[in-house]
Amino acid sequence: MRLLRAALLLLAIAGGSATARAQDDFGPPLFEEVWTLFKGKFYDRTMNGVDWEALRKKYLPAAKAAQTPEAVREVVQALLGELKASHSALIREDVFRAHYMLMSKGRLVPQWGFTLSKHGEGYYVQEVLPGSPADAAGLLRGDRLLAVEDTPAELAELAPELWDAGLGGPRPYRIGVPEAGESVRLELERFPNSERGLFRVTLTAAEWSLLEACLASRQVYTREGFKIGYVHLYTFLMDEVADLTGDFLTTTLSDADAVILDLRGMGGLERVLERILGYLDPNSGSCLWGKPTVALIDPRTRSAKEVFAFHLKDRKLATLVGQTTAGAVIGANFMPLKDGSTVLVPAVDMRAITGGHVLEAVGVSPDVEVDNPLPYARGVDAIRERGLEVITEQLRVLRRQKAKLY
Repeated sequence: MRLLRAALLLLAIAGGSATARAQDDFGPPLFEEVWTLFKGKFYDRTMNGVDWEALRKKYLPAAKAAQTPEAVREVVQALLGELKASHSALIREDVFRAHYMLMSKGRLVPQWGFTLSKHGEGYYVQEVLPGSPADAAGLLRGDRLLAVEDTPAELAELAPELWDAGLGGPRPYRIGVPEAGESVRLELERFPNSERGLFRVTLTAAEWSLLEACLASRQVYTREGFKIGYVHLYTFLMDEVADLTGDFLTTTLSDADAVILDLRGMGGLERVLERILGYLDPNSGSCLWGKPTVALIDPRTRSAKEVFAFHLKDRKLATLVGQTTAGAVIGANFMPLKDGSTVLVPAVDMRAITGGHVLEAVGVSPDVEVDNPLPYARGVDAIRERGLEVITEQLRVLRRQKAKLY
């Protein structure tokens, strides 16, 4: 499974500044550099069956005509989408530095603490990181963003995150990369077409990380006399995530009856998934947990997380609850570009670590399917609630079986 070291994550694709540049100073050079890198480094020498030379001719005129860096990036993203491959992303310099060099390594970086997802013409709060400024301000999953600093959301400069155009699904966004102490005024709507649902907040960027979010997510539920632990593993990019998982299982949950592992979010590193998988597998030699386990998945479950979910299901170590994962399972490399941005290039077929099973563009299906609509959800997370119901029912069965023995 060493190949998975390259298969990282959920990455943000850049928006860039709105400053116009001369066409020949930016568009064609960036376009040609990315096109050439993919021609030489893409994992499938047939380029997934597309005519790469013909696509260059198709998209180069648009790159030449683009007047801003973000417009050029959209052209490049459209080109990469033709490959129908995940982990194909152009990332602007500040986004890569803040969220993938720093935050993904557990370092604190200034942020608002929430992401958006576009459904139809609306932008909705997809996720709020626990303990973040957005969490403190009371933002909830499903809130619709109406305006940023009095600019309508559809006209605001929102930075698109990684969107696997060839795989489909709603496109994710964030409100740029803030500086420490920077504030932003937002207008949101919690109920459709209702004045009582309108509200405004001012967020001040504070330093936070995915590791801190993992720690803050930990909870213990009591249901029908059962003690059930929950933790959201936002990333597998840090060894500390495996550390906190092991600590949670052996200390806080030492007398618990079950655990729910929330796997929704970016992927990570092979050694992290192997460690956590070992905690759950009685045949691993490092098992820390032999009690009922539920894992939550959805289309945001990506890359290494999908491999992890695959092995949980294949080895019958957990019940998967939610929706089919992203199908974004290719080993990929970060490659710096001359303008300071970074491109992620799919470089390695990952079937060797899934016993020949194809997960790319397929994903991992849940054992229990859950519909979890986002718009105006008012904080409701149907996948999480169903996970609690499933694990509680499993514990009821075990309790009845135990009672029969006596």
